[in-house]
Amino acid sequence: MRLARDLRPHDHTASTPSNRSHRSQRGGMTGSGNALTQQLIAERVPDAYDRATRGGPGALPFFEQMQSSFDTDLSCIPVFMGQEELRDAGASAVAGPDGIAFSSRQPDAAEVGEEVAHFLQGRQGGGASSRTVSDPTQASEREAKAAGRRASGGGSAQVSQAQGGLQCNLWDDFINTVGDGLDLRENEAELDALEEFRAMQFPVSEDFQPSTGIGQFDAAFDAASGQLKITLKVGYDFEAGDSSVVSPGFRAADFLWSDVEKDAWKAQYMADVEKMWSAQHQFGSTKPFWESVLVDVAVDIVEDNADPHFILRVEKFPADSGMAQSSICPPGREHNAAGTHCPAHGDDHGTGAFDSNDMRDEQKLDWGNAEVPIHFRRGSSTLDSRGLRELAPISAQMQANANTHAELAGRASSDHRSTATQTEGEVENMDLARERSAAVVTALGGDGVQADRLLVRNRGEDGATHHEEWCRVDVQVGHQQMQNPALHETGHMFGLGDEYPVTGSPAGSAVDADYAALVRSQTGQELTRSRDKSAMSVGSTVEPWHYSSFLEALKAITGSPDWEIV
Repeated sequence: MRLARDLRPHDHTASTPSNRSHRSQRGGMTGSGNALTQQLIAERVPDAYDRATRGGPGALPFFEQMQSSFDTDLSCIPVFMGQEELRDAGASAVAGPDGIAFSSRQPDAAEVGEEVAHFLQGRQGGGASSRTVSDPTQASEREAKAAGRRASGGGSAQVSQAQGGLQCNLWDDFINTVGDGLDLRENEAELDALEEFRAMQFPVSEDFQPSTGIGQFDAAFDAASGQLKITLKVGYDFEAGDSSVVSPGFRAADFLWSDVEKDAWKAQYMADVEKMWSAQHQFGSTKPFWESVLVDVAVDIVEDNADPHFILRVEKFPADSGMAQSSICPPGREHNAAGTHCPAHGDDHGTGAFDSNDMRDEQKLDWGNAEVPIHFRRGSSTLDSRGLRELAPISAQMQANANTHAELAGRASSDHRSTATQTEGEVENMDLARERSAAVVTALGGDGVQADRLLVRNRGEDGATHHEEWCRVDVQVGHQQMQNPALHETGHMFGLGDEYPVTGSPAGSAVDADYAALVRSQTGQELTRSRDKSAMSVGSTVEPWHYSSFLEALKAITGSPDWEIV
């Protein structure tokens, strides 16, 4: 990809808020104030927990979401909702060996996820006495908070720490009453300033443009809930695909959108982007005694054709065709007819050149792996003994490792019927190639390899000769993380650059200067190019530095540089 100053598109061939203002983990006090708070907790919380867990348990809120995120059976967790005993003791939630108790009848997903993590940690720890309140500074607390944040966004959440006793979230009102009423907080002035900060109202930063000059979005910070909301407004322009950029032989109808397909693509794009980019990392305050201030990120993608940040031109291609190139032009610029440059235009939005298959995972990290040919007889789509022998090792490999996936390319020789036109012959050979790849999918499915692990990219007679050797399906097995190209391109709309090596900029060389400067200014990190699992390389992992443009926006909104990625 190229930077915006090169007037070229960025291309590839390629939360829930934490409510920190309402709940705490006994942060905010030092010295005798903190000691008194812990003493009060030790005296009040165990009895309150005992009373709260005496009745019949109920259902875990967000059960399906939590069970999916933690990937374990959570039906065994006793849950007690609306327990006023906890509120009276100063706690919003307590996890312990007898289950999870919430003072609220409607806790948010982040708190539910955190308490589930604590319960699972306690189970790994063997279950300590319900009269013991655990230390909130230990590593298990940080792990549980991170797990809760990921689970609230629908991501994977795992726990490895073991923890015993009770772990409680306290209401800030309880902490402040102790501190203010007894004047025992040694950092009273700083904490009073923190309370004032949490009550502040910050204006929305509309059309925020990161210092890279690439992206654009709205940013709104709610100090009370501890949430930075990133809103990306996109318009959509659905167009027929250009059949010349993929293998020949696909039918003309394969390049045309239906209204149902348009709606489905938009819905999937918005949902997948929000899930991938939300709640991956947090920001923390670097001000003294403000360690409890954490900011979660929620990304919201909205359709806005009247005033978009970016207009996405989405071309339709067959679902089993190869990749077409996608790209982003920065605000104030648009794709030209060739799609290779970004000339200025008379509006302040940017543009994106996408295709219908950009929501499809690609095994880019495995593209260099060997391809195994599965042969067919000329004109046939039936696997014979030779083809079955060739497929057997692949099937065994994929059965043995559930993390593997494979790309299948159906092919055909270039010979045509004597009466067929060139176009008719190409279509017939593509049909045959599709039948062959379908036969391989069916055979692998019969061995227990599910179809969602198989990526079909049919080639037909593309590049072939008349020789029967081309009557085959090429299979490339991979095991590394895949990439959803549209989610990568959205990273550019958030102001991020490319990280994969390109001609003239090999692995280990610096990324583009403006992107390097952004990451350096926000994280202190010197970012270099690498072909790896990073979402801005060829994978799907949102790394901490990918929140640099969001952090830049937070600093601008609050007028304070005292923030960092944690």
